[in-house]
Amino acid sequence: MGAVLEIFKTTSEYDTKTVVHCWGSAVGMAANYHAALAGDGDLAEWPLPWYPIRTDLLIEPFQVENGELIAPTAPGLGA
Repeated sequence: MGAVLEIFKTTSEYDTKTVVHCWGSAVGMAANYHAALAGDGDLAEWPLPWYPIRTDLLIEPFQVENGELIAPTAPGLGA
């Protein structure tokens, strides 16, 4: 996550948006979404096809409302 946050810091200095790639298992997606939220990102990839490991490893599924990912309130990645 440190490297991703460094990229957010650098791109903010150049007024450039950073988009986080979020694909794979729920654990990897949760880590990437946490980095995007911590880096004050406003764009992150959401894989369109449903596949079981996107949700099966989570305590609570990701929530998207009006096209926006709702930030989790519990500590940790939620897996």
